[in-house]
Amino acid sequence: MDDLAIKIGVMPSFISVLRQHPMLAYKWLFGPSLPYQYRLSGEHSWPDAKDAILTADTRMHPLGKSRYLKSWQLIVVILCVFYLWMHFW
Repeated sequence: MDDLAIKIGVMPSFISVLRQHPMLAYKWLFGPSLPYQYRLSGEHSWPDAKDAILTADTRMHPLGKSRYLKSWQLIVVILCVFYLWMHFW
């Protein structure tokens, strides 16, 4: 889906999403793969796509979720943000 999104110009830049909305980037990276991410930018963008991605957890069955996995994911996101901050800002 990413290849097609790049060809038609609807693939949002992860770096720009990370800079503008870090929580959205976290959900995009570690959450389920959702079609809403292709509506964040482009010709037919959807204004509520950001909210749909951020609230996707509440509309899905929480199978396999644990506190350990969440804290591990948070540490990875913090390290990624720190790495990007050191190299791009």
